[in-house]
Amino acid sequence: MKQEQVQKQKQAEKQAEHQAEAEVATGAVNEELNESTEDVLESIEDVLDAQFDEELLAAIDDVLEVNAQEFVDSFIQQGGE
Repeated sequence: MKQEQVQKQKQAEKQAEHQAEAEVATGAVNEELNESTEDVLESIEDVLDAQFDEELLAAIDDVLEVNAQEFVDSFIQQGGE
């Protein structure tokens, strides 16, 4: 009977040890995933910023192009003026 209790206690200790090892390993994996996720999000942010900058500059260029043409057109004499 006593030997059975000792064996159960050893099994419980082994199980607790394995669980602790698993928790440490899981923590390391989670930390690595968090770092990888942060890197991916940072890369996405960089790409979106660059794309936004390009789109913004293109929109500004379009507006300037249209307004410049209107400005020049306003100085063209019509009908001998």
